[in-house]
Amino acid sequence: MTFFMCGYTFDIVGTMKEGGGMTERLYLHPAWERTLSQRDHDAIKKRVKGGVTELFTVLWVATNYRNDLLMTVLIRNETRETLALSNAPMELMNEEQKLCSDLFTFQVPPNCVMPWTLIFEGAACFSSRWTHVKMA
Repeated sequence: MTFFMCGYTFDIVGTMKEGGGMTERLYLHPAWERTLSQRDHDAIKKRVKGGVTELFTVLWVATNYRNDLLMTVLIRNETRETLALSNAPMELMNEEQKLCSDLFTFQVPPNCVMPWTLIFEGAACFSSRWTHVKMA
């Protein structure tokens, strides 16, 4: 999957708990801007305003008709460079046990927090067993 980062950036009140007090900004990909409900938009803004301290912060998890696990996360980039990952392996974990993995490609603008949905194909059976997601 390729995600293009041409879109809108919204300034949100909040400071990073690590990284020298830089201001966090919520970035929404144009597809998210068009399709995100106001309720979900407000929930994401509230979460960002409260502070995001991890690279990946899980917002919610769902499954689809194809038996995929859809994990909506906030991806935090506290650097001055674009965080660009191409076919990066990510693992769905239960404590120290790897449940499954998949490859993801995305770009997060500098000093931003961006929501995105990670789709782990065929992993719906792990919807109640996962504890965190990490880069492999």
